[in-house]
Amino acid sequence: AHLCRGRSLGSFSRTMALLSGDPAPLVTTFACGCILGLCGSCFLAGPKKQVASMLHKKRRVSSIMLVMSIVLSLVVAEINVPLRTLWLILLLMILSWSYVTYTISWIPMGPEMLSQCWRWCRRTCCCAQDKMTISERVTNRAVRGAMGSTFSQAV
Repeated sequence: AHLCRGRSLGSFSRTMALLSGDPAPLVTTFACGCILGLCGSCFLAGPKKQVASMLHKKRRVSSIMLVMSIVLSLVVAEINVPLRTLWLILLLMILSWSYVTYTISWIPMGPEMLSQCWRWCRRTCCCAQDKMTISERVTNRAVRGAMGSTFSQAV
């Protein structure tokens, strides 16, 4: 119970540091967690096989992006650069996204599903050419799907 309480207080303090303008503790902890996850995979598969799997053509980009974002996050967290807080928050977002894409690259059909979800989100929420609200767009797509292609051609 004490271990969980200590971990939650540590997480709380890093979040409070982030909110007060110092994202370095959160970024460093997240980057170290990513390193720990990669080391765990290395331990299970062996370092040579893990590196070969990471450099496979289907996950090469996400692996390189993950490693580079970890390195950049740790370097920027330790040195004093102009706009350091902004850079660290940006790097935290990039690191989070690269960790998600790296993890999904290990799931069969994972990248394809992520791509389809992204296309659906863009069509539904972000990039419509007309001035309809999100709920109107979702309703219109649902009606078109329920009524079949003849209704969608008439609209």
